[in-house]
Amino acid sequence: MTEARDIVRTDVLCLEPQMPIEQAIELMRQNNTTAAPVLNGNDTIAGILAEFDIIRMFIDPENGGKEGTTVRDFMTEEVVTEQIDSDIGKVSLCLLNNHFEQVPIVHNGKFVGVINRKDLLRFMMEPAG
Repeated sequence: MTEARDIVRTDVLCLEPQMPIEQAIELMRQNNTTAAPVLNGNDTIAGILAEFDIIRMFIDPENGGKEGTTVRDFMTEEVVTEQIDSDIGKVSLCLLNNHFEQVPIVHNGKFVGVINRKDLLRFMMEPAG
C-alpha cells in the first residue's frame, strides 16, 4: 500500500501569518505556486493562502490593498489535511472531492509537506516496478 509519505513534497514555499501580504504574493509568484501553507513558529498549520484568497483580497473594497495587511488577514484558516500515513487513495479523494490543487500532509500535528495533483498524477503514471 502506497502512503502519503511515499510521494509528499517537502521542498515547498511556506508563509508566516504576520508576513506582509504583498511579500507573500510576490513569493508565490516567484515560486509559481497556486497555494502556500501558512505555518506557526512550531510548524503547525495556521492556514493556507491560495489564489482564491488573493483574488478575494483584490475585489474586497474594504480590505484589499490596505497598508499593513498580512497573510493572516486573507488566509483560509480551516485547512483540510491528510496524515503522513494516509493511503494514496484517500489523498486522491481528498483532492478530488474538495477541488483542491494540493493538500498539506501532517505528522503528529506538524506540517511535513504537500501533495498536489501533478505529484499524484506523476505517481499514478509511473510504470509499476
